[in-house]
Amino acid sequence: MKKLLKILLCACVLSGCGSAPQQTPVETADTETQSGSPVYACRTFDYYDYTEPVPASAAISDDYFKDVLIAGDSRVGSLYLFTDLRDKGAEIWYTTSISLWRLYDLAPDEGSDKPMFDLIMDTERNNIYILIGINEIRNNNFDAWGEEFTAVIDELQTKHADDSIYLILNYQPRGLSNIDDASLKEHVNEQNARLKKIAEEKRIYYIDISDEMTDKTGLVKDELVWDGLHFNIDGAKKFADYLARHVVREDNYVKEICE
Repeated sequence: MKKLLKILLCACVLSGCGSAPQQTPVETADTETQSGSPVYACRTFDYYDYTEPVPASAAISDDYFKDVLIAGDSRVGSLYLFTDLRDKGAEIWYTTSISLWRLYDLAPDEGSDKPMFDLIMDTERNNIYILIGINEIRNNNFDAWGEEFTAVIDELQTKHADDSIYLILNYQPRGLSNIDDASLKEHVNEQNARLKKIAEEKRIYYIDISDEMTDKTGLVKDELVWDGLHFNIDGAKKFADYLARHVVREDNYVKEICE
């Protein structure tokens, strides 16, 4: 009996029965395999500069907008009403007079009864654009505003960790009621400084349309707005075109380097 067991054991060893444990690649350039070939470490590097606005590039294909959500105050309404972005598949929500703190209870003007916050958080789109802040522009202190915006982004990143988030900076209106022009300019700049800081700290993108859509004085071009603030048809189309030409293509910035 013992002799039979020995014969069977030898046969098993010679035939390779049983499975050897799988080898996990070692991420170091100094290690060599048993054959003498090096095992390389591969690391992913993100070269995008989050301190700068999204740079211009060739226009993205129309199919891109099937994976886009744009949400915000009445300025987003121009994209909803006057452009073909929804025909291309974009999900667009806007609420007149909404402030950052009213995201949680105000629904959009059209299309849904859900609060704007829920629509943003629950979207299945992978590219999320937010434009909000003009209804808080008369405020003298943006510390709390910046903290609340950061909290919104924190929650958005938690739920959409692998998605692209774009903050659209506030452009300079030609004038608003109940605030003088000097204060308006100062407050818009302060808001935008907060948005840039959030984008840098959270490593998300920000878009600044002022390089093409404002005049020499820094105000939104008069021919693009119908009331000094909201885009007319021509302005809305230029806004949509700007978004199509300012998309971050991660392949251009994220590189895998093996050494």
